[in-house]
Amino acid sequence: MKKEAIIKKWNTFIQLPFPEIDNVNLQFELTEIDSFSAGCITRYLDGELDQECISILKQSLVDLSTHLNEIKGKEKSYFMLLHEIINDIKEHKGF
Repeated sequence: MKKEAIIKKWNTFIQLPFPEIDNVNLQFELTEIDSFSAGCITRYLDGELDQECISILKQSLVDLSTHLNEIKGKEKSYFMLLHEIINDIKEHKGF
C-alpha cells in the first residue's frame, strides 16, 4: 500500500462524523481507540511514527477486530475504515 493511497483514505475518514454507539462502555472504548489511533496516524503522515505509536496502532487493530462484531450499520463502516487505514500503515511500515 502506497502512502498516497493511505492519505486519500485518511482524508475521507476525517470527514466522517464520529458515530454514536448505544453501549456506553463500548462507546468509551471506541472513542479512546479512535483518539489514540488518530494521533498516531497523523504522526505517521508527518513522517514521525515512533515505537509508542506503533504499539498503539498494533493494539488498536486487535481491539477494533474484537469490537467490530459488536457494531452494526454505518457505525461499523466508520470503524472498519479506521481498521483498514491502520492495517495499511502496518503493511507499509512493516510492523
